Amino acid sequence: MAALLSIGLTTLQRWRRAFAADGDGVDRRKGSHRHVAHRLGEEERQRILLTCNEPEFAALPPGQIVPVLADRGLFIGSERSFYRVLHAHGQAHRRGRARPPQVPRAVPRLRASGPNQVWSWDITYLPTTVRGIWLYLYLLIDAGA
Repeated sequence: MAALLSIGLTTLQRWRRAFAADGDGVDRRKGSHRHVAHRLGEEERQRILLTCNEPEFAALPPGQIVPVLADRGLFIGSERSFYRVLHAHGQAHRRGRARPPQVPRAVPRLRASGPNQVWSWDITYLPTTVRGIWLYLYLLIDAGA
């Protein structure tokens, strides 16, 4: 059954126990038990957030903020920590004058029902037998003919 569902056998066994007649269907798994000693505290997170929102750094990404602070002899957190804190507070977007990504324009679709309505052109470089010398082929095509 586990292979049919593409899940692990222990997952299937846990589901059966959870949804059996005596189970209530509640997932009782706990999170990770390991304690990370160097995890940022709330005060450190607030300091990163306040630093990123200062007028001097408001237009800079963390990849530029951290080196500037390092030049001044300050270390608040790593670049990745800055990104993590900004993401947690909904500020991990383009900062400053950077333009947001543009939606690509639709490719124009042209229809020709007769001659002289739609023209197309191309320039192609053609090599010759002499190295470094090229011929230029300018081509104009009437798409309606």
